[in-house]
Amino acid sequence: MLEGMTLTEDGKVRLTIEVDSETAAEIVAVLQAEGWQPAEGYRLLLGAGLGYAQGQAVLRQIASGQLSEAEAMRQLLERLTLVEGKLANTRFRLFEVETENKHWHLTSGAIRTQNVILNEYAEKLKAENEALRREIAALRARVENDKGK
Repeated sequence: MLEGMTLTEDGKVRLTIEVDSETAAEIVAVLQAEGWQPAEGYRLLLGAGLGYAQGQAVLRQIASGQLSEAEAMRQLLERLTLVEGKLANTRFRLFEVETENKHWHLTSGAIRTQNVILNEYAEKLKAENEALRREIAALRARVENDKGK
């Protein structure tokens, strides 16, 4: 790993960089304009920059004669197809997770409601049990009192 990269416990890599205040302000402006959450925006900007750098590398290969334009076009189309496929799969997985999360919230909400109702019912039963215990104690005392007469 390079400087500024650390492996997290869950297998992700954390990147730590410093930027000047002007660049930070520009990043904040883009995130706000796009409505991106910070982590999401950083990843999108980093990915876009990475894509640009890779594109520049292809252009340099073409300019140096290492790669024909036709081969570069084939590679780029192949990459575009792969990326679009991954994007479609990721969108579907996100949809599934959001759906499951919605169902979980509904289910957990129902469980919380049921829990409140059952707790209230349990408190009512406890109060009734205590009243019945007092009544039984009073009846026993009466029986004992009547026996003594």
